[in-house]
Amino acid sequence: MTATETLVDPAKPALVWKRYVGVLLASFVIVWAAFNPLSRFVSPGWVGLLASIPAVWALRGLIMVVGHRLLPPAMKPFVGALLGCLLTTVLTIMPGGGFMLWLVAIPVAIWALANLAIVRARRESIRRCGIILCLWLTTFLVILGVHAYWAMDARRAGDAYVHAVERYRSVHGSYPADIQAAGLMPERKRYMLGYSLYKGKPVLLYAGTFTIFTSYDYDFDHRVWVFRAD
Repeated sequence: MTATETLVDPAKPALVWKRYVGVLLASFVIVWAAFNPLSRFVSPGWVGLLASIPAVWALRGLIMVVGHRLLPPAMKPFVGALLGCLLTTVLTIMPGGGFMLWLVAIPVAIWALANLAIVRARRESIRRCGIILCLWLTTFLVILGVHAYWAMDARRAGDAYVHAVERYRSVHGSYPADIQAAGLMPERKRYMLGYSLYKGKPVLLYAGTFTIFTSYDYDFDHRVWVFRAD
């Protein structure tokens, strides 16, 4: 659901698309400013990511318009919200994709702010806006909950490696050459967790589960996990 669905009558497609494009452009500008306040030093990867946001929302708008023609009247006000929640879940729920969640939250925040005035002007919209906002909030909470599980599970697996390595060291007086020597099977496909011995020093790390291109490595001297943004 976007601000356009309550700002204008869906029967007026020209006005719908003008308002809809306005929301997309505003979202794009805010995301761009958040990543790069001075409009410099943006890598091609981030440019591609930012450019994909309007494309995803445009696809959502197209399907929303089709849904308004095919679904029963009672379901029409919720087509956009349901589709948006589904797309958001698919894109952000897996490990490494959580950072995109706040990019989706920006258009939702714009929609919510726009509807503050609409609810006062059109009391019949209160129930509809409340249901849509609850759908989005539930989606965000579910995604954040799943990412909390990913983070805890990755740390649990990493701690299992730490305990195995430390146990080996306490018995043999040196670090194991690999994790199998410490009595564990490698789990490289799981959170990219890995252990190795480099120039006599242990290296243990796993990939960040919320933001891509981040990692946690274990400092065996201070016995703490250290976050690193690549």
